[in-house]
Amino acid sequence: FAQCLPAQKSDAIRKWQQEGEVVMFCGDGVNDAAALVTADCGVSLGVNALASESAQVVLLKPNLSGIGMAMSIGKKAVSTARQSVAGGMGVSTAQMALAAAGYLP
Repeated sequence: FAQCLPAQKSDAIRKWQQEGEVVMFCGDGVNDAAALVTADCGVSLGVNALASESAQVVLLKPNLSGIGMAMSIGKKAVSTARQSVAGGMGVSTAQMALAAAGYLP
């Protein structure tokens, strides 16, 4: 993709998405901003202002080894959020049942 125009990058990503693929795009320059926005997950390598503003993930060092750590942190955050929602719904349901039975004011 290095030699492609920004529109060509975005078109290729949209094509893959239409085929049912989940697309992660890594880029480090101004020419990558449109593709970073179009992708399901845009990863900016380095601190280019436009690329960093367009991406969902920004790696401060231009090194792809940070992607694994970012994915691990994301999975853990989603797991924690799901557990919190399930716990909150459980507590609320129990309290409503207790209130309906007259045990809570």
